[in-house]
Amino acid sequence: MIQEWIGKDGKRTIIARSMNMGGGGWVYSSPLSIKGEYGSSYWNYHGDLYAIHGELYPRKELLPELKKRGLNRRFPDVAPSKLIRNLLEGSNDAELCLKTGQISMLKHMYKKGSSQLCYKPSFNICNRNHYIIKDASMWEDYMSLLVYFGKDLRNAHYVCPWNLKVAHDRLLKKKQEREAKLRQERNRIEAIRKREKLIKDIAGFYERMKKFFGMKITDGNIVICPLESITQFYQEGKAMHHCVYSGGYYKRSDCLILSAKDTDGNRLETIEVNLKTMDIVQSRAVCNGVNEYHDQIVKLVKKNMNLIRQKMIA
Repeated sequence: MIQEWIGKDGKRTIIARSMNMGGGGWVYSSPLSIKGEYGSSYWNYHGDLYAIHGELYPRKELLPELKKRGLNRRFPDVAPSKLIRNLLEGSNDAELCLKTGQISMLKHMYKKGSSQLCYKPSFNICNRNHYIIKDASMWEDYMSLLVYFGKDLRNAHYVCPWNLKVAHDRLLKKKQEREAKLRQERNRIEAIRKREKLIKDIAGFYERMKKFFGMKITDGNIVICPLESITQFYQEGKAMHHCVYSGGYYKRSDCLILSAKDTDGNRLETIEVNLKTMDIVQSRAVCNGVNEYHDQIVKLVKKNMNLIRQKMIA
């Protein structure tokens, strides 16, 4: 269905039958014709529509140019078309891997979709010391660990470990221990910062709201009082299952939070009063719902808004 012809310069020509409109099958009755390298459909513009997958034909002849670049009949397990084109186009890294027997690194490069080596100076040191990298992926991870610890990447002692897995795992464990200590230190500093901020918030809340402490609004059945500490905000939010504490309402400079209870001390609703507009912003029962006393609570707060004004200017 497909023929791929590659010239000495690495350019290729695709000859294939036509495909159906969905690109999912061949039109067997169509003749072979030259195709665009990536097909003509917009949905496949960035994909290799005519990529040839599968095993190579065992009886093959290689161009002299490919033999010069290290390729032989024992073809490595990589995409053949990609490798051949890279070699013909002058890919020095692929050629270097072939000629030095670093097949694991060659495979790793092509699995990553690259034709260039990472850590090439260190790779060259491996070759000079006749060190064959058997697990290229682990070796690259190991090299990144050497970078992390500031080791000399041009020292054969580091880049050619006698046991790659042992050396890799030792550095990885060391890195994890170091980062755990750094994380612990960051958490300690963050805890200190949060504690200092909380102390500052408490002091600010007290200075803003102390004029309202001790205020009580009642009609005999309902008692409404301001929340007078951060602890009370926490208790109110936990009991009423809303965000009066987690939302940081105690930090809001123009916000007065009141708690409405019955004569037995049972919480009914939490009320927010805006001290600039002197309006009730919201009055919420459990889970931000509405209590049967809602209208009575709102009416009682509005009726005593002058008391709140007097406390403000006192």
